[in-house]
Parts: sequence; C-alpha cells; structure tokens
Amino acid sequence: MPFFCHRYWLLFFSLIFAFQYHAQIISNNSTVKTKKSKKLLSVKDSSDVSFFIEYSPGLSFRKLYPNDDFISKPLGIKENEKFLFTHSFSLGIEHLIAPKLFLRIGLSGVNFGEKYSNNSNDSIVKYSNHYRTIGIPLHLGFKSKGKVSFSFSAGFQALFLVHFIQKYSLEWNGIKESNKLKQDKDRKQTLLAVNADVRCSFPINKLFNGYLGLGFTKQLTNSYNKQADYKHYSCLFNLRGGILYPL
Repeated sequence: MPFFCHRYWLLFFSLIFAFQYHAQIISNNSTVKTKKSKKLLSVKDSSDVSFFIEYSPGLSFRKLYPNDDFISKPLGIKENEKFLFTHSFSLGIEHLIAPKLFLRIGLSGVNFGEKYSNNSNDSIVKYSNHYRTIGIPLHLGFKSKGKVSFSFSAGFQALFLVHFIQKYSLEWNGIKESNKLKQDKDRKQTLLAVNADVRCSFPINKLFNGYLGLGFTKQLTNSYNKQADYKHYSCLFNLRGGILYPL
C-alpha cells in the first residue's frame, strides 16, 4: 500500500510540474507575440510614406488687369466682382524624406471662379464664371513631431483647364433672360500656380490620421493670350480637411 501511495504522490507532483512548465511556455509565447505586435504597430505608426485624400471648400476670386501690351480696356463692372464659393478635391502621397522634412505630390480637381451682381431700380444683372481644372501639386514642407503635429508646406501646381462655363442672367422690367457660355476663345489650357498651406494632423484610430488646415493658391501665369483685353490670375482661399493612411 505505501508503494502505491508513493506512486500516486509521484504522479501528482509530475502533473503539477508539467502544468507549470506548459503555462510558462504559453506565457513566454504570448509575451513574444505581444512584443511582435507592438513592433509591427510601431512600424506602421512610423511609416515614412502615407496616402492622403482631401476635400477643400473655399472662396475663389480673380485678379484682373487691363492688357497694356495690346489694348488697354477699362475693367468696367468686372472691377466689382465678388468671391465665388467652390469645392476642390485632392489625393496623393506624402513622403517623409528627413525627420521633419516631407515631400507631397498628388492629383487634384481645383475649381476657380468669381461672380457679379448688381441690383438697380429697374434691372438686375448677375453673372458667374466657373473654371474647372486638373492640377498636379508638388510641395515641400516641414512637420513637427508628436501624435498631434503641425506642418507648413509650399510648392508649385500645374493646372490644366478642362471646363469653363459662364452663367449670365438679366432681369429688366419684369422680363428675365438667362444664358450660358461654355467657351472662351482667349483662355489658355495650361497654367502654373503657387500653392501653400498650414495643417494640424491628429490620430483618428490605429490605421488613420486626420488633418485640418488652411490653404492658398494663386496663378503665376496669365490665363488669357496676348491679344486678350485683360490679364487674368485666379486665386483661391480654402479650408483643407483630409485623411492620411500610412503605407
């Protein structure tokens, strides 16, 4: 009987040892997996390349000057034009090329325009011009470190005019007329602009970062040809909001 008791005690202690040894292996494996997952997460968070998509509502206007090189024609009612509310969209890649220095390149749909309205005693005159362009922006910028970071960037943007429309309406003595013009023979198709913005970036979740900022775009090249009545330069102030996805 004592022999069997010793065997039971030996079996009991063997099972306890095996259980503790197995538990230690599981604990070690989970620690290794946790370290790996943390390592992978840190690699994701510290990615040097990010994809972004952006929406930009804004106010557009134009700088219009008489063409003194051809025929100096007064601006007339165009001198009293106002801002036009527009929408723009962008997507592209942001690449961190140094600890605080980044390069941004993308493709954008940029809308410019202006409007005019005049109400007199017997007539109402209104018109609005809309210019839809495809842009290729190239920016160089500086960014602060941290989960919440601030950045400033500036660069150039090639613009390609894809659509122009002018909406015109006249109301006189109760009679209303309206018209749309979809062509402008004096307008160039390819333009160059300067572009700058300031942003605040912040984490949304483990996969995405968001940002909000302010931007400004101004044409450097004249929209009209040399024989046009005026020299035309579009400008745009906008609010920029988007999402960044580290690649």
